[in-house]
Amino acid sequence: MLAWAEDGSKAMRRIFTSFADEEKGPELHNLTTATIRQVAVGVIGIAFLTATIFGAVIALAGVPAAALLTVVALVFAITQLPVTIIAIVAVAMLWSNTDGSTVHNAIFSVLIIAASLVDNILKPMVLGRGLSVPMPVVLIGAIGGMMSGGILGMFIGAAFLTAGYQVFMKWVEAENEKGQPKEKAKLEDKETSATS
Repeated sequence: MLAWAEDGSKAMRRIFTSFADEEKGPELHNLTTATIRQVAVGVIGIAFLTATIFGAVIALAGVPAAALLTVVALVFAITQLPVTIIAIVAVAMLWSNTDGSTVHNAIFSVLIIAASLVDNILKPMVLGRGLSVPMPVVLIGAIGGMMSGGILGMFIGAAFLTAGYQVFMKWVEAENEKGQPKEKAKLEDKETSATS
């Protein structure tokens, strides 16, 4: 894929320019590229990190079937389901199937639940970073896209919603700029009539 990345990027920039104009086309192209990168890091990367930390903690705790639970946690994290569900199952297995002491089980129960919540802390910090779009817009696009189109839909949905948000906000700004000269003219007319 990377062998054709530069040619593909040039082609996409030309397509964006033909749909918009010379000024907005490259801007939308850059925004879409940055959105796809942020979704890859913010959703897939953080899901992998969450599953890795969760898997390490349950393996250290001695939970049976730790590898299987880690894979299920990764799938849950990618599909934006709460990993805490798997953590509760792991805690139940820890208390029922291991020979650890009460102190051991209590400490690892807290650590397992904390490890399942890593994505809730990291995702807001990473997902919207470097974009001029609020993080909830990117997240809603990623989740909606994944619900309708699977893993590929996650990137398409986030890119479309982010680009749509940018276009909409540019339109709002343009409309406000059109309305401001008229308001200024009305205010100036009122001021001149009041002084005379």
